[in-house]
Amino acid sequence: MRIKICLRLVSACLVLFSFSHTHLYSQPDTDKYLVLVGTADTKHSFHGRWLTMIYSEVANRLGLTLDYRGYPATRASKLSDAGFVQGEIHRVYSYANVHPNMVRIEESHFSINFVAYSHRQISNISSWHSLDNRGFSVAYRAGVKKSKSQLSKLQLKQLITVADNTTGIKMLAKQRFDIYVDVEGLIDNAIQADPSLSNIKKTGHLEEIQTYAFVHKKYRHLIPKISRALQAMKKEGLIENYKKLSLKQE
Repeated sequence: MRIKICLRLVSACLVLFSFSHTHLYSQPDTDKYLVLVGTADTKHSFHGRWLTMIYSEVANRLGLTLDYRGYPATRASKLSDAGFVQGEIHRVYSYANVHPNMVRIEESHFSINFVAYSHRQISNISSWHSLDNRGFSVAYRAGVKKSKSQLSKLQLKQLITVADNTTGIKMLAKQRFDIYVDVEGLIDNAIQADPSLSNIKKTGHLEEIQTYAFVHKKYRHLIPKISRALQAMKKEGLIENYKKLSLKQE
């Protein structure tokens, strides 16, 4: 009996701790900060540096300071879906279709390329459909909705999910599957930084897409302000300048 009571008390404490931990995210200081989350892989890449520069300036024009936090993709989605942060910094156009609490900033910040990589030469890859029914085992990064939605439509030998891009390219280098699909800038940087990945080759571009920030619906009042800031920055040439600066930091 005592054991059961102790177990119940421990369980209750864990629930309370979990609630208090997540509650820390529930009320960002919106008078001072623009709190946006994204995947950790992106945050620590060229794209992450570029996004930091862009949205630091956006926040500044709104009289705020950017707080950009990197998490695994699934956790980032849970935080933003629940409104524990103001939004997501970098998602595809259709993200809100499966995350109805999120509202898209109508102005895109830049575009990205989805690319197929392999440890061997593979020809005639120029779209998602070009992977179809060719006997490939294909892996993609967990939480990347675009990859999941496109690849799940195809006839593949095997569809594999990996936790992050580092795991994906290392498994590819060891020939655990035929193809790894991810965002071009993330993988190119990793390959250049690690000589053990020299056998990995880019085999084809699958799709170029525009990317957007999203805010939780309770922060929808930020949408026109952020859109206007991005539009003005494009006219001023700032976003392209930030791209050049981000590339120099590699």
